[in-house]
Amino acid sequence: MTHRFLCAALLTGIAAAAPAQAQAQARDAREPFESEIARLAGRDAQQCGIFPLGKDAGPGWACAQAAEHAGRPWWLAFEGMGDDSLGGHAAIRTSAGVHLLLDYDSSPFGSGLYPRFTLTTCPWPVLYLPSDPASFDCQAPRPPR
Repeated sequence: MTHRFLCAALLTGIAAAAPAQAQAQARDAREPFESEIARLAGRDAQQCGIFPLGKDAGPGWACAQAAEHAGRPWWLAFEGMGDDSLGGHAAIRTSAGVHLLLDYDSSPFGSGLYPRFTLTTCPWPVLYLPSDPASFDCQAPRPPR
């Protein structure tokens, strides 16, 4: 009876530890993404949130647009877990008024050792596309009327 109890307790402890370990790994994978966003946007940037990839970021976009219209730096991001890594996509306005798109893969080779960042400078403000999984794009200027 004691042996069965110990086995059950051990299995319960392992099952309980698995989600906690997954959360810790996700936090560790997210840290470089958040640090790079903060470095690019600057410490005074309006933090408009990190949303799960594919979810509506309307409130975050409203925050970003309010900061944009005020001429302030801001950032807004999406992230999601892949099979073996965390991916992210962020829109950033720097304190100099430069608009950037930042793509992040925490483990492009499955090793977890070399996260990859891809940075795109937008010649125009960023556009939010709620129907697109990538969600952000460089907005082309409106044609003259």
